[in-house]
Amino acid sequence: TIAGTDLNGSAALLETLYADFDRVLELSTSRSSDDERPTENNVIGHAATQPAAADVIKPSAAPTVRVSLDRLDDLIELSRSLADNGSALTDKFTEMFRRSPTTPDGDQFQSLETLFETQRHLADDLHDRLFHIRLVRFGRLETRLNRTIQLTCHEEGKNACLLLENGDCEVDTQVIDALIEPLLHLLKNAVVHGIESEDERRRLGKPAIGLIRVRVETDDLGVSLRVEDDGRGISISTLQEKAVETGLISMAAATSMSQADALELIFERGLTTAKSLNLNAGRGIGMSIVKEAIESHGGRVSIASEPQVGTNFVLSLPATLPTGAVPAEQANADESRPETKPKLVMIVDDSSSVRHHNSKLVEAAGFRAVTAQHGVEAFDLLLAGETKPDLILCDVEMPEMDGWEFLEYAKSDDHFRRIPVVMVTSLYSVEHRDRAFELGATNFVVKPLKSSDLETAFAALN
Repeated sequence: TIAGTDLNGSAALLETLYADFDRVLELSTSRSSDDERPTENNVIGHAATQPAAADVIKPSAAPTVRVSLDRLDDLIELSRSLADNGSALTDKFTEMFRRSPTTPDGDQFQSLETLFETQRHLADDLHDRLFHIRLVRFGRLETRLNRTIQLTCHEEGKNACLLLENGDCEVDTQVIDALIEPLLHLLKNAVVHGIESEDERRRLGKPAIGLIRVRVETDDLGVSLRVEDDGRGISISTLQEKAVETGLISMAAATSMSQADALELIFERGLTTAKSLNLNAGRGIGMSIVKEAIESHGGRVSIASEPQVGTNFVLSLPATLPTGAVPAEQANADESRPETKPKLVMIVDDSSSVRHHNSKLVEAAGFRAVTAQHGVEAFDLLLAGETKPDLILCDVEMPEMDGWEFLEYAKSDDHFRRIPVVMVTSLYSVEHRDRAFELGATNFVVKPLKSSDLETAFAALN
């Protein structure tokens, strides 16, 4: 007790400090439900030890418990509060000593300073260790990245391999989530537009197998992801010609444009140098989606290319992303949607009679309907920006772009992936149903569409 000093304020701070500390310990050691208790499915490496050939018992691997990101973020926030309260408590006691009418004992003052400094270091260490739990090895994506390259090579009749550099680099899990879809598209893009056929590469004196190099680096400023291929590079003249053809720029602007500005044309929606339309290329929206996805998280995309040497993309993001953040374009879209209008349903089917029948059902249920003959027309409507459906009813067997292609591409696009898609088809096998759900469909309905099917489909809108 310090003579002549009111300790009520300090007592309150101490009570808050210890309450927060107790809560951190409780959340760190408890599990919210039986579903989160370690089981064979959610504990990694927790198995009975097996004796070695020389009867030497090897220690089992340390068990790993899966923790939801929301719970981890709550702990991190509590650790920040713990540090803030500790600092406030230190300041309070320092002020009290200075105002005390009696001279405090030097040893006691030094002891308190030591305790407060130790508490500060412990709180900072707790925060750092909790935040470290959010980090994951970037190399864990290698199998998925390899599979994307090999599948695209098979579809395009090419051959390429992945070189993943610095795979042990640890990256925040939310940054990984923000990077994965743009990264997968860049890998596909490298195979489709960059890597040449084996015969062409031999004629150019290159190895028959193309190389796609992916490297991740982190520092205090953020995360940098480099995607580089040794393909044909980007033809500036072709980009400019396509941009002039589509009316994006004038011939005069193309002539006076710098190489760096010309390369930026690749990010314009609707601009493509592909000679044919397929699932991997030809719609002119892929690269724009990459840039918009990265920029929506406060990042940036840079590009460099040299003919017959290759193309280099660099994706940069902050080291951490704010939790629960909504991209600006999504927020604007939500705000601009009139609340008074009935919800809009897009019907995608190549049969005019089916489109007519389904439209009548939708309108009879009190909703608006818009129709498209196939996947390409549906994407044209979506990309125009004027059509923002709340639900999509999509056929499978259609020309130009079938339902599988439409569904897969829609679910890989940050702008459209949240729109529920119900597959309405004459296909009825279990394999077709399973494929629909694997690609992200909300439901699978066998034709003809009925009012009861619509009731189930509309439940996804609520």
